[in-house]
Amino acid sequence: KDTLRIDKALQITKFRMDRAGVELASLAVIMATRGADDPRAYAFRRPFLVALRKRGAPLPYFLLWVEDANLLIPVKSGADKGD
Repeated sequence: KDTLRIDKALQITKFRMDRAGVELASLAVIMATRGADDPRAYAFRRPFLVALRKRGAPLPYFLLWVEDANLLIPVKSGADKGD
């Protein structure tokens, strides 16, 4: 059975509120490996939803809709060449 191990998860949130309104920006990065030492790279070319759910739980504890690639950090990898 293949397993996915999250090696590092980081979220940075920038929040500012004043009389003119609210400015909110958030950046999330998740680095994961499959199996013991089998890293994978995924290329997302359209909006996607990240849902984290504890095994057996009826509802996810985290949802992230990613529609704007400007918020993502590109990773240089051989897996995204030629697409």
